[in-house]
Amino acid sequence: MRKAYMWLLRIALVSLVVGIVMTGISISLGGIEAVKIGESTKVEYSNIDTVYNADEVSRLELAFKWGEVQIKEGDVLSFTAINAPEGAFADAGITSDGTLRICENSIKETVKIGPFIKIPAEWIGYTDGISPKYTLTIPQGMKFDEVVISTGAGTLDVDALNASAINGDFGAGEVNMTNIECDNLTLDNGAG
Repeated sequence: MRKAYMWLLRIALVSLVVGIVMTGISISLGGIEAVKIGESTKVEYSNIDTVYNADEVSRLELAFKWGEVQIKEGDVLSFTAINAPEGAFADAGITSDGTLRICENSIKETVKIGPFIKIPAEWIGYTDGISPKYTLTIPQGMKFDEVVISTGAGTLDVDALNASAINGDFGAGEVNMTNIECDNLTLDNGAG
């Protein structure tokens, strides 16, 4: 009798593992087709183009969940976003202590996988294959007291950044940094 229960338990465990593996494979291969998005959960996108007064900024704080991020020299201090999730940068701006804070807010939308499972849309990217592109332009010769950069996944290309201290926390993806000037550099890279 005990052998029969052990065999049933083994069969159940193998079936469970096979089911989990097949679900993962179908989602990864099927992409958007495997994920059903209801009308109320669709992520909307917008473009942003904002110029900031560089004289008011001494510190920089950046946080992006995913996408292509570029930091480069230009004529003015500006932030441009193409295909940014609607409302993701609603709080961006210069704080009272002189920090230019451009941090992506959490997206509240959920994605349905099957009839019973809902997960946050940001867990799997923005489900419809649109990749956001962000560009921060910094005037030539501008030096920050501190720069804090955090990215989740995607690419980060930095060309020309000058600060007393730079702290970077990078999740997964590719990071390319050139023309960096700083007294203290701390980087934490997860994968990629």
